[in-house]
Amino acid sequence: MQLVTILSFLIAAMALVSGVIVLLGVQRGGRARGAWFFLTGASIALWCTSGTLFSMSTPGQEALAILYTKITFALALVLSICLFSYNCWVNRTGKIATLIVLLIGGALIIQFVLSPSLLFTGITLSNTVNNSITNADSWFVPTFFGFTGIVNIGYLVALIMQYKTATDRNAKKGLQISLIGWSICTALLFTFLMALPSTGNYNFVWVGPLSFGVVLIAVYYSMLRYRLLVLRSNFLSIVSYAMIFIIATMVYMVLFFVVFTSLFKIPNPSMSVLALNVVMVAIVLLLLPVISEVGAAIKSMIFVRSVDMVYIVKKINHLAGQKIDLKNLAEFLADRMHFEYVGFLIDGRLWGSSKIDLADNELAKIAKMQHSSSYIWLYVDDTLRPVFERSGLAAVAQMRNARGQVFGHILIGRPIGEIKFEQRDLTQVESIINLVAAVVNSSEKKVCINVNGQRICGVPASEAKKIAGDH
Repeated sequence: MQLVTILSFLIAAMALVSGVIVLLGVQRGGRARGAWFFLTGASIALWCTSGTLFSMSTPGQEALAILYTKITFALALVLSICLFSYNCWVNRTGKIATLIVLLIGGALIIQFVLSPSLLFTGITLSNTVNNSITNADSWFVPTFFGFTGIVNIGYLVALIMQYKTATDRNAKKGLQISLIGWSICTALLFTFLMALPSTGNYNFVWVGPLSFGVVLIAVYYSMLRYRLLVLRSNFLSIVSYAMIFIIATMVYMVLFFVVFTSLFKIPNPSMSVLALNVVMVAIVLLLLPVISEVGAAIKSMIFVRSVDMVYIVKKINHLAGQKIDLKNLAEFLADRMHFEYVGFLIDGRLWGSSKIDLADNELAKIAKMQHSSSYIWLYVDDTLRPVFERSGLAAVAQMRNARGQVFGHILIGRPIGEIKFEQRDLTQVESIINLVAAVVNSSEKKVCINVNGQRICGVPASEAKKIAGDH
């Protein structure tokens, strides 16, 4: 059962991380549901952990096992309340029902804490078979399991009602995914954690934590794809990385368990072997971004005639709205677009990927170059052609803002390798230049100016003098 133990702890981590990130990242209109989601996630995490620790207990650890049992039963009530509240806290009727469930559940929790012997009278620990619990012969046993069963069915009914009354198409699809996940989870919980344990059969309680993995994945997908619970983008990306990391680890552990038991004929690999594999897969997953970067760099150096558009666009989009170091950006573009040189000429100042032999008067002439018939590229006349040959430049393009006004120039050096500038895929280069121009312009310092007695703020510094002069 060591594999089940590892999976249960991973699902507990999934629930806790999801709950915390949703609480921090949910938008203002969904804060109440976000709070209930956090309480549900925390309850699932603690319940999975305490139940798993009980299943791991060995003879001689009876005191700890009894403590884990008390915590697990108490958390089962807390979890039922939180699940019901998360799905029902959407309208007035649901809020009233939640308060009723909260009062009844709270009373049962207090009663259990004061008299745990009303629910169970003892435990049996074993090294060979599953640990078991002996139910008490009292009114509290059917009340406990009946309450958790009714509440779990109640939140499923509430979800069905939400699905039927939903008018938004995306919300309806998201509710459908969640409904499938909750239905599978409820069926498993009702069978293996309510019906069988109420008769004293605790052999399959390990199914409970695993069932929550299904619903957590379903709820995550409904948030990601259909925005069923709207999170801010940065928090949604964090929960996405966490979910991918945990799911990948779980899949790897299952595959490893199957291969290991098939090859070595060992029915249960030791916990140390499984734990070591969890650490190894974590290291591999953490190294994936580094591997991706190295692979992109190697690919870029191999295929110098083309450009890795996806990689460059992704990197440039990350810069949008930020303060940009133009020299670093020029070095990145020269390296990834496979040119000997890339430079930004803005307001008479040059930021280049490397040093270049250009005097101030030559920069002034480049800034005044005439537009050619080749889209964004400027015409190199006879006076500038020797300058280009001496400095290793191949072309110059204008950078325009959203209004079509020129605010700078990009200087492009010779292509790397035995290829002429005209033989390069200029459509790719032009697309990148336009994207870079938009990002650089968005990061440009904004100032306030006075126009006809009115103060206007948010004007790019490079346009301030011109706008003020026109008025």
